[in-house]
Amino acid sequence: MRQDFEITAGRMFTPGTFEIIVGRGAATEFAGLELGQTLQAGTTAWSVVGHFSDGGGVAESEIWTDAPVLQGVYNRGTSYQSVRARLASPQAFQAFKDALTADPRLNVRVFTEQQYYEEQAGSMTTIISVVGIVIGALMGLGAVFAAVNTMYSAVSARGRSRRCARSASAAFRSSSPCSSRPR
Repeated sequence: MRQDFEITAGRMFTPGTFEIIVGRGAATEFAGLELGQTLQAGTTAWSVVGHFSDGGGVAESEIWTDAPVLQGVYNRGTSYQSVRARLASPQAFQAFKDALTADPRLNVRVFTEQQYYEEQAGSMTTIISVVGIVIGALMGLGAVFAAVNTMYSAVSARGRSRRCARSASAAFRSSSPCSSRPR
């Protein structure tokens, strides 16, 4: 199915067992996924029996095991979240999609691999955009309050000098140049 798939260390998992193989990206990113280690997920202990590469593709961030074993552990029955199929050509996709969606026994959405990953990224993009807008608005509001506070502090600090200037100005206006009063 995957042209660039290759076991790089260890071996393939044995069907029907609690064994996993780990993609190169996941193995380097997360602790505890070295060969021979045991990964505790829920109530099940999974033995890491192999590492794989897939030509640098997204599968290298995944952990694989036998599907029926995983379905049993998580009470999924015989359902699958996603299925990957290789078609004879890109032109065969529409006929494949039509056949699956026309079957009333199946409740499926059919995508190309590119469409699938675009949809996955689209959800994350929306979340990041909303969070970014909220944070940006809060930062803008904070900047406005900081500017108002700075201006208030500057005006308040100059209050005494302004009062002195007003008092001097009033004294100057009340005296006349021809006055005989001593200054």
